[in-house]
Amino acid sequence: MAVENALATDPHIDIIERFGTNWVTLHFDTDAHRTYVLQYASGEDFGSWSNFYTIPADAAPNHYVVVAPATNGSSFYRLLVTP
Repeated sequence: MAVENALATDPHIDIIERFGTNWVTLHFDTDAHRTYVLQYASGEDFGSWSNFYTIPADAAPNHYVVVAPATNGSSFYRLLVTP
C-alpha cells in the first residue's frame, strides 16, 4: 500500500492559556505522517529557539495539549513540521 504525499496544513498553535499559577497549555492539531517539534524562545534572546516537545509521525491526525512552565517574562512558541 502506497502512502500519498498529501500537503501538510500550516502548523499553528490554536490556543495558549494559563493553567494554574505556574503553567500554560498549548493546543494544536497535527496531520498524519508528519513529525512536529514544539519550540520556544524566552527572555531577551528571541532569535534562539529551543526544542521543547517532539511529536513523532503517526498514521492519523491528532489534537495535542502540551503543558509548559510559565515564565515571569515573555515566551514565544512555534511549531515546526517535517514530512
